[in-house]
Amino acid sequence: MTRSFDPAGVYAPLDAAQWVVLKAAIDGDATQRDEALITLGALVLDDWLGGDHDGAERNSAELGAMRSARETYQDRSVRQRCQLGVNVLQELSAERETYDAHRLDTVGRVLLRIAMELQVIAEERKEAR
Repeated sequence: MTRSFDPAGVYAPLDAAQWVVLKAAIDGDATQRDEALITLGALVLDDWLGGDHDGAERNSAELGAMRSARETYQDRSVRQRCQLGVNVLQELSAERETYDAHRLDTVGRVLLRIAMELQVIAEERKEAR
């Protein structure tokens, strides 16, 4: 069994920004709660969804809530990655100079990384069904 928090700072399940989002949700309105759910979704581990690997038994409602939070986080990530891809392509298209090899390589790598991230999410969702 692992400790989820080490006071020495070796491992912490949240960074300071995530903590602030969750604290604001406790004190805040529906928008802040939605942001907190996205933050919680980012923290869901594969092991939590695959059974009781961490020694905790979960009912179907808890697993459903974890899956939902994770999917909400992933959906937001997909939207952000798509926007990044669009922005990169628009910047490349707007350049007036001849496309040099380094610039094309950089754009290609960004787009490849986005495609790989989307593929990972697609595979996770296939396995979850």
